[in-house]
Amino acid sequence: PGFYMDVYHVTNADYAKFVEETGAAQPPYWVEGKIPEGQEEWPVVQVTWDEAEAYAAWCGKRLPTDVEWEKAARGIDGRVYPWGAEFDPERCNVEETGIGHLVAVTEMPKGASPYQCMHMAGNARSWTATVAQAPSGVLGDFRIVRGGSFGDPASSARTSVREIMTRDSRSRRCGFRCVQDL
Repeated sequence: PGFYMDVYHVTNADYAKFVEETGAAQPPYWVEGKIPEGQEEWPVVQVTWDEAEAYAAWCGKRLPTDVEWEKAARGIDGRVYPWGAEFDPERCNVEETGIGHLVAVTEMPKGASPYQCMHMAGNARSWTATVAQAPSGVLGDFRIVRGGSFGDPASSARTSVREIMTRDSRSRRCGFRCVQDL
């Protein structure tokens, strides 16, 4: 079925509107209720799956499924990275680029996916709505996250890579984007 994927991750500025209007908890790295200076357009991170889900509902959207995320990232021609088959450090924010922190969601436009979604490889991982099976012997409610982050190697940013996190995780490397059904 058809859907619209947000071009960008939800930013700190976007999330601040949600916090202000709903009274939701702010991410722990905001100091005294304020976004760190210069990070307004960075992806909001350290948000749990439930908080991301609440944000999506608040704006009339939802989190993407694992399959939707992958289609938006790799297109229908099975790309290894959103832009093609070969890694290119100028197209994504991963460990090999040496940046070492998040960047604004509009940076690195050459790394756009076939559907013009930005940072589907690197910068911040993305929560999906898809439940993941817990590793053997581990308790927890897990969700699939996709896309790799600024602190991950390029191999983690391939469009086929799936990772898992517990839904109550607050990772400085994980944000989210939303989708809307047609």
